[in-house]
Amino acid sequence: MHPRFAILLVAALLTACQPAPSLPHGPVDSSGFAGSYRKGAEWLDIGPAGDGYWISIDSPGHRDACRFAGHAVRSDQGLKIALDSWRPGASLLLQHAGNGLVDIGPADDDDAFDPSYFCRGGASLAGRYSPITPPAHRRGRIEQDGDNEIFRPCGSGQTYLLVAQPQNPAPASTSVVELSVEVAAAADPAGHAGRYTLIAPPVPADPTGDCPNAAFERK
Repeated sequence: MHPRFAILLVAALLTACQPAPSLPHGPVDSSGFAGSYRKGAEWLDIGPAGDGYWISIDSPGHRDACRFAGHAVRSDQGLKIALDSWRPGASLLLQHAGNGLVDIGPADDDDAFDPSYFCRGGASLAGRYSPITPPAHRRGRIEQDGDNEIFRPCGSGQTYLLVAQPQNPAPASTSVVELSVEVAAAADPAGHAGRYTLIAPPVPADPTGDCPNAAFERK
């Protein structure tokens, strides 16, 4: 064999043996919005959903609670969160604020909207939210909803579809457990606030089974 062809053959064999590039962990989000965030008692989850994002804001375990679940689409300035359930055409704007932070405030086309509408006791959806390093650790109960498993965080009125990986099964349980989760893509949350991927098997949250106020904890 000619030396030149031998070199080409070796190069081809080495290329074929290279491992395939690994897929990114968690939902694909080229805009960098997907994840979990916190602002005081308010917790914000953002995950890809069809042509945009699912948005969930909650204040688990707090009397002055916010509760909002909706849909957002990309705009030139960030993510526009539809508030059609409050008033057709109303919206909030979610923007990057540097260092992983995100800001939420009224959109330019509706600067008179009061973001405290979905809250009580003076709380507000608006403000600056700090990122939580994934995976997030949440406490709550796993329940069965037809063919789906759902997660109900402690002290929260929201429920989330749960994606249990084969190596991390999540059997339905009435006891309080702690889950290691990441936001997941969801084409249709089907009436739930969003969707999580289970990163590790659930573990008992405490021996008494009581649901603590802190539904979302930083590890």
